[in-house]
Amino acid sequence: MSTGYNGISFPFRIGNKGGVVMSSTSLLEVPHIVESIAQILGTHIGERVMELDFGSGIDTQIFEPNDTTTHNLIKYEILQALKKWEPRVEVKQEDITVFQQDEKIYARIEFVVISYQTKHTAVVELGGENGV
Repeated sequence: MSTGYNGISFPFRIGNKGGVVMSSTSLLEVPHIVESIAQILGTHIGERVMELDFGSGIDTQIFEPNDTTTHNLIKYEILQALKKWEPRVEVKQEDITVFQQDEKIYARIEFVVISYQTKHTAVVELGGENGV
């Protein structure tokens, strides 16, 4: 069994001792993977110079009407981005729910961590200052 995934925390920040804050995963908790999902969905395609195709195309949908058609397009964009950039997880389109709360749009993504075969949930704000 894998010992987990480790990496720089997202959003990037400096800890109280002056070092870069790191995050990791374990069998029961997966904050590093959830942070990676938020980073993938929050990055516009073409935004990174070193990896021009990194990210998702959700930004093209975020100001469309808040209806079932747009939600399905957002689900599709999420699924495609995670299949390409997050190989540690398995996600199916029916495991993604797009919903509105107050004036914000969120995606609830249920995923399986492949190496652990455990199911987890990430809720990502789309179109906000902390999201896409």
